[in-house]
Amino acid sequence: MNADAALAGSVGEADLTAAFAQRVPVPAQLAALTELSHLRLYNNTLSGTVPAQLAALTELGYLDLYDNERGVN
Repeated sequence: MNADAALAGSVGEADLTAAFAQRVPVPAQLAALTELSHLRLYNNTLSGTVPAQLAALTELGYLDLYDNERGVN
């Protein structure tokens, strides 16, 4: 097992403020962070819808999508 896979579920907070310079959808891979409670994705160029996979993040209590491309749902 690689170290990244072993640590993926243990992340509690992710601050990805201004992390995406190109227009991209909200990354579905974030669903691998099963212990995630806070997710900050503001000030990016994200577009599209929030992936259904993120609904599996039962600990997620805070999701910030402020200041992204129009149309992020």
